[in-house]
Order: sequence, then C-alpha cells, then structure tokens
Amino acid sequence: MDSYLGKWVLVREASDNIVPQLQAAGVPAESVEQVAKIMQDNDQIISLAKDGDGFFYSFECGPLKQEYTFKLGETFEHLMPHVNKMAKITFSLVNGLLVDDIEMEGAGKMTYSRVVDGNDMTVTMSAGGQAETGKRKYRRM
Repeated sequence: MDSYLGKWVLVREASDNIVPQLQAAGVPAESVEQVAKIMQDNDQIISLAKDGDGFFYSFECGPLKQEYTFKLGETFEHLMPHVNKMAKITFSLVNGLLVDDIEMEGAGKMTYSRVVDGNDMTVTMSAGGQAETGKRKYRRM
C-alpha cells in the first residue's frame, strides 16, 4: 500500500476521455456534461495518506472536491458531490492492485483498479458490465 501514498496529478495527454466512463456507470447525462467540462478545464489531483489504522483519500478538480477516510476491506457510505448521490465504497488490495468498488444510488457499479509503476499510477475503470471503460494516468507530484 505504501507505493500508493502521496500526491498524484492527472497526465491528461495519457488519459482516456472521462465521458464514456461516466456514461457506462449510468451517471445522468446532465451530470456527465458538467463533470466532463470541469475535468477538462482543471487539474485533477488525488492524495492518499496513512491515517491511523486506515487511510485518507482526497480528490480535487476545480470546484469538485471530496475526501474521506477508509479501511481496507470495510464498506462505507459517501456522498458523491459531482452528482449529489450516496455511494457505497469498498477499497481492497487484490494482487498488488488498489481496487475500489463503488455502488452509486441511481447508477450502476463502478470499479477502479490502480497500479503504481515508479512515479506513475494507472487507474483502470470498469462499469456497466464492461470489463474496461477507460484508463487515467497520474504522475507523482
């Protein structure tokens, strides 16, 4: 888990468009357009830190901000600010990958799988029953 800790910034030119990922997850069209515009116009920064016997996660992209603490293997509920819906989230380590499964109210299930290679982290998303709906690349700051 230590390799995931730190601050990461999106490498836009090495990342897939977010729109198909959001659509596959069943996010409403008006929210997809709004989130896509915000993500296009702003840097996307993710931070992961150790917090006692759990971890602290934060995401920032212009006006979109979210943060929460979690423990591996424990499901928690969180309000997803970009769509104003509750989600159940579970983080786990699977064969060295940091995986978070998200079930959002009124939308489908999404899975984000993260792998770190040196100073790069690749996040693969699957949603809507599709094995892979997109990849996002981040670089350690």
